[in-house]
Amino acid sequence: MWFNLLLPVGLLWVAGGSVRQVQGQCSFTLNMKFGSVYQLISPRYPNNYPPNVQCTYVIRAPYGYRVALDCPTFQIPSSTNCRLDSFKVSRTGRIDVSDGYTYCGAGQLQEKSDANLMTIQLTSAATSTGGKFLCNLSIPSQSCECGLKKTQRIVNGVETAVNEFPMMAALIDIASKTVFCGATIVTNNYALTAAHCLLLRSINDTALLVGDHNIRSETETSYARAYVLAQFLSHTGFTTKPVANDIALVRTQQSIQYNPAVGPVCLPWRYSTETFAGATVEATGWGDLDYGGPRASALNKVQLNVIANSDCSRRLPTTVPYQQLCTFTPDRDTCQADSGGPLFYTNPSTGLLYNVGIVSFGFACATDRPSVNTRVTEYLDWITTNSPTSFYCYQ
Repeated sequence: MWFNLLLPVGLLWVAGGSVRQVQGQCSFTLNMKFGSVYQLISPRYPNNYPPNVQCTYVIRAPYGYRVALDCPTFQIPSSTNCRLDSFKVSRTGRIDVSDGYTYCGAGQLQEKSDANLMTIQLTSAATSTGGKFLCNLSIPSQSCECGLKKTQRIVNGVETAVNEFPMMAALIDIASKTVFCGATIVTNNYALTAAHCLLLRSINDTALLVGDHNIRSETETSYARAYVLAQFLSHTGFTTKPVANDIALVRTQQSIQYNPAVGPVCLPWRYSTETFAGATVEATGWGDLDYGGPRASALNKVQLNVIANSDCSRRLPTTVPYQQLCTFTPDRDTCQADSGGPLFYTNPSTGLLYNVGIVSFGFACATDRPSVNTRVTEYLDWITTNSPTSFYCYQ
């Protein structure tokens, strides 16, 4: 027979090539993270588990994804209808596993949840001689689209093509209908921005603008739409002196409608260990075209060089921690009102855009000092934890 399981003693987490063992409890909830493989082993493994075990495990993948369970090693005592030792799997995630499939015997097991939840229940009889198992939990890849760039001012930038960056959004003041910060669509209910953009603001005076190009014209695109906001989610560790954890999510009341001009960016799970020092990124925004100068009407873009944090710290009157990412390119820069906007890294093989930075702060614009951005790879867990019902592409 086939069989799967989570058990009270062993939970091994394999992530980025490292393995750590956590002493588990008899019943628990596991919130899976992208890029991690979880290995579940029976109590006392490789010895047999004990009698009188009764445990319930709730496994949760990010919304929109499924839980895949693969048990290459499974040995559990057989009985008629698995009445003694049993392992039940609810593919729907029901806590009482009333719709679960029951397994016992020896062999292998492969199961997949119907949605993003799976519940597993193990029971062993008082007279059980025990068994053992080793199972892998993973998030199977899904067919999805993110980071698509439509092919066809930021200081010394150039105007983008109309709707060239479908993930680009803006925070606008409802009363004046002006852009005060940039943002990036990450799911159909959330956009990523800088926490400092939300200071002294409320959801009642702020909206999220998507699908626009020239904010003073209504003729160049038919996709522009402003969404009412339901929630601000600023990082609880955000500070202004010094600037730290400058990241936030805004949640829309209605789902953002994807179309050829509106869609999500890719988040950089595949680049989680990359410093990007020496790489070129692209910033976009409706900010000032020069320090104290005119505000851009149309979306602008500019290519910037990422510099090492050690080099950045030497050029600034402050030490720049790894959670921040610095850019410096002579005569090119982001500027006022570009804050909260993205730094895009383009995958050279696929052309997909990844949001690796959030514009945070600088010293005037295009001076001899670098600009400082929030490093998105350091906040991926924070993003998914604070948007628990969202679907993310893992590209």
